[in-house]
Amino acid sequence: MLAFAVGAIAGAAAAAGAALWLYRRQQSTMGRFFSFAAHEINTPITAVNMTILNLLSGVFGDVPPDQVQWIEMMREQVVRLSGMVGELRDIIHLSMHDDLLVHAEDVEVKELVETALRAVRYGCAHSGVGIDAAIPEGLPAVHADPDRLPRCLTSLLFHARKFRTVGPLIVSASPSENGRFVEFVTEFHGPPLSEEEARLSLDLYFPAQQRGDKSMTSTGLGLGIVRDLARLQGGDLQQETDGKGKVRLRLTVPAAKRAQVAPAAVKDL
Repeated sequence: MLAFAVGAIAGAAAAAGAALWLYRRQQSTMGRFFSFAAHEINTPITAVNMTILNLLSGVFGDVPPDQVQWIEMMREQVVRLSGMVGELRDIIHLSMHDDLLVHAEDVEVKELVETALRAVRYGCAHSGVGIDAAIPEGLPAVHADPDRLPRCLTSLLFHARKFRTVGPLIVSASPSENGRFVEFVTEFHGPPLSEEEARLSLDLYFPAQQRGDKSMTSTGLGLGIVRDLARLQGGDLQQETDGKGKVRLRLTVPAAKRAQVAPAAVKDL
């Protein structure tokens, strides 16, 4: 009887081990496939983006003024699409490969903020959404991934523009109290959001959660991937709310070690 029980347990353990091996193998195969698919999707996006930039720069000749706005709209949406493909690839590596690596170097804050603002500025102007953006002179550079951090800032701006109901988008950057980080804050006024909803919306798979009210809960691939990427770079993302519609997206990024915090006057971008 004992031998039978031991045999049954050993058989069950072997079956469980085999099932786990098959599951991990399938996950690895799926991860490689989706990584390949995301790369292939990004290839035509890059070609379209280059064509749009050439059109706007006059390489193909003058563009009629009444058509420029539509080309600008395409440019913005292609930039957004490219960013989402990048986020998708990062999610695949985080969730299926567990091998996402980030490359950090010193990057100037003004350059980062301007890159993000450039991605949404035309759409904001076209839809009548104001942008108030300023950074202090002498703000330290940040030590972060030079490709992923601008994409993260851009995603936050697209999120804010999507859910903004009244007033402008307010973008600022400032050193943390201890001087070890730089905080990028995107502030807007949107639908009332509870602290619990603000916390849950930072989960990586929050866009997939079912909601009874059928309301939109995020834009793009959500805030969760931005928070995960921020943490991989030594920072964090927090969503602060007053429960009445005022929301702050606070992205914290490590300051460059060589940089010194020097408070100074504010300069508009």
